[in-house]
Amino acid sequence: MLQAAKYYFINLNLPRAVDNLRYRFRAQPLIYGIRCRLTGKMYIGSTFSPENRFYKHLIAGDRSCPELQDDILKYGLESLTVHIFEIVEFPIDLPFKQRKGYLLETEQRYIDK
Repeated sequence: MLQAAKYYFINLNLPRAVDNLRYRFRAQPLIYGIRCRLTGKMYIGSTFSPENRFYKHLIAGDRSCPELQDDILKYGLESLTVHIFEIVEFPIDLPFKQRKGYLLETEQRYIDK
């Protein structure tokens, strides 16, 4: 079973709600989920730059999961909840080039749950 989110955000259709989400976690590597409350489907992802990734998912709709975009078009942003599962902290001795692999491994653990 997926562990409970440390933070979650609703009412993404309200003015500035997505901007608040984007800048709350600016430049923090994250594992996140976006759930459509009407279908129960959950998209799980990871990012080094939440401000850009959430913009692409929730505002621009480009380079984003097609199923997520279908739910946004059909049900609107008000049907979504963004879950922040983990702010990823890297092992101190992990070289920069290996951080992406570490982030993806961490994401996969959440997908597997």
